[in-house]
This record gives sequence, structure tokens and C-alpha cells, in this order.
Amino acid sequence: VAFRPDYIRGYPVNNLTQRAKPDPSVKPTAIPQIVQVTPHLYKFSDSLAGKNFSIIISDNGRGLLLDCGIFPELLLHDLVKEMQTHLGLKQIDALWINHMHGDHFTLGAVLKKRYGVKIWTLDRIVDKVENPLRYDYCALITSYNPEYEGLKVDRPLRDGEVVEWEGYKLHIDWMPG
Repeated sequence: VAFRPDYIRGYPVNNLTQRAKPDPSVKPTAIPQIVQVTPHLYKFSDSLAGKNFSIIISDNGRGLLLDCGIFPELLLHDLVKEMQTHLGLKQIDALWINHMHGDHFTLGAVLKKRYGVKIWTLDRIVDKVENPLRYDYCALITSYNPEYEGLKVDRPLRDGEVVEWEGYKLHIDWMPG
């Protein structure tokens, strides 16, 4: 409960670069851009506040990304190498897109092509990820990448479903907001 406001927002409103006080719920890692939230959960540090990226790394070195976007592709490749070296990452199994705004998966196609990452998202937004030009909504992927041609979703997730992954039980909840 105590770290939730910082984890959800991660930065003060109207200021993406300065936190009012140090975040007591995270620990630095050997990778300056990544901090540790729990023994297996990592997210971007304040230096990349406002960018979308979190990863669970299991004891077996398998990764599950939650969102990945609005930062350069080269940084992604550097971070994957650094996580392999310093955090024990062996492979990224899936990118879980938590909602349809494009800034949460601008690097999804790169992850799929280069690293063989599977794409997971709620069944209600699969078509918006795969065919955004069919929709007149704000902040779809085409707002961030006008050349986007769609991203095939490998695993649609249902509201209320429980996904077992690497010893974790992940409860899928539709939380429109």
C-alpha cells in the first residue's frame, strides 16, 4: 500500500524529472536506469520517469515485461544486455500490454522480432493492438509510430483469468479508467 502511489505514478505530477523526496520503496541496481521494487520486480528509475517499463525476473531468469515503450530501441537492447549481466535475465517470455495506449508498447514489434517475445493483452483490446486504424481513439500506437502496421497478440487474456507463470499466479482484472 505504501509504495503503490509511487509505483503507479512514480514521479510528481507536472514534473517528470524530480521527485519531491527519494523513493523509499525501491533499491538501486547495478543498472542506473533500473531500480528494484521487490526481489523480482524492477522498473525504470527516476532518470527515465514517464517511460513505460516494468519487468518481473523469475528465479530461473525468465522475464515478463509489463509495458515497454516511448524510449529508444538502442536503449532497449542495452538494457536487455545489462539485465542479462547484472540481474540474471536469460530470456523475456512475454510483453504484457496493460492497456491500449500506444506508449505502452512502442517497442513490442522489436521485442517480438529480435527476442522472440510473445505478446499478451486483455481480450478486449486485442483488435486495438492488432488493427488500430479501425479505431478513432486517442493515444493509440499510431500516435507514436505512424508507420505501425499492427502487432499480433499471441495470448488474449480474459477478465478474471489466472495465469500461472514461473511459480506466480497472476490474476487478470479488467480495470477501465
